[in-house]
Amino acid sequence: MLHRPRLLILDEPFEGMDLEAIAEVQDTLQQYRDTHKGSLLISSHQLHRVLHLCDRLIVLNQGHTVFEGTTEELLQQIQPPSLDTLEVERAYLSWLRRQPTGGATR
Repeated sequence: MLHRPRLLILDEPFEGMDLEAIAEVQDTLQQYRDTHKGSLLISSHQLHRVLHLCDRLIVLNQGHTVFEGTTEELLQQIQPPSLDTLEVERAYLSWLRRQPTGGATR
């Protein structure tokens, strides 16, 4: 981020990290996004980690787009009982299992 690129592409940026390192990376990415108005393209299996960093999401299931929209729209679709990390992940997995592969839902 030395040259402040307009776009950062990150593939599973939180894998293999302890909680302290994850928090530091999340804070750094959020600061980059907010201060430098940069965009983040994140590939991750950890929905709860990217919900707070991203405004828009694309969800793939077996290589097919099953959702494209805002984080709020995804939360409306998966309907977690709370925003607790475990509840969001459970609701997301349940929702994902019900999605046909193919066209995007909005």
